[in-house]
Amino acid sequence: MENFRFRLERVLSWQRVVTELEEARTRQWLAALAETQAGRVQLAGARREAEEQLMTAPALLPQELDTLADYREGLATRDRELRKREQNCEQRLEEQRRCWMDARRRCRLLEKLRERRLAEYRIELDRELETLAMESFAAGRSRDKRNSKPGGGRTTTAT
Repeated sequence: MENFRFRLERVLSWQRVVTELEEARTRQWLAALAETQAGRVQLAGARREAEEQLMTAPALLPQELDTLADYREGLATRDRELRKREQNCEQRLEEQRRCWMDARRRCRLLEKLRERRLAEYRIELDRELETLAMESFAAGRSRDKRNSKPGGGRTTTAT
């Protein structure tokens, strides 16, 4: 019997590559989401710091209040932008996770098919070996029977 050969091996190899690419893209979206969330945390810290300065200042001039109001407005605008980006990242991440899961499922399907084909191959190989062993055993017994006849199954000539 010839060696085991899975006809879809190249397809399986390609699907493994696709799965790895989808996983890498998923990690990229996770990193983008984490970066955006970290930016929002930093922004919240800056907002708290500005509010603390406002509360602890003995007296503020109108210019300082205007500057602080502009700063707070800028922080709010940046927070809205980051919130939008965060929502976009979450959406894209969810889509990417589905792509990755689909790729993993296709890969697992091919791997299971390969395992099944290999198991079938091994069963067939075992059957062939068993048949060969039985034939060999039968041939050996036949030979033993011929050799056990008087004269060993051979003709002898006296000299």
